[in-house]
Amino acid sequence: GQAGVGTSDASGRFALTTPDLPTPGVAVGSYRVVISKKINPHGTDFPPSPDQDPMPAAYKELLPPIYHDEAKSVLQAEVPAEGTKTLEFKLRSKAR
Repeated sequence: GQAGVGTSDASGRFALTTPDLPTPGVAVGSYRVVISKKINPHGTDFPPSPDQDPMPAAYKELLPPIYHDEAKSVLQAEVPAEGTKTLEFKLRSKAR
């Protein structure tokens, strides 16, 4: 199916869009969710750019593969026919 993408703000709020659709949002259905947090080698946020392939860029992924790896993600979401304005994902990590 068609994927949706979004970027969260400092408070964790986000909006999803589908690149091929003219309006914000995603189609009704079940989704596997991938959440990623990348930083530059010096510790600042790695700004994603639609014009740049992130693969050759030097960055560090802060989240474990169960969140950021499409093949391993345990996160799921359901978008009902009436739509939703709230999707919440509580990420957990081991204490260090």
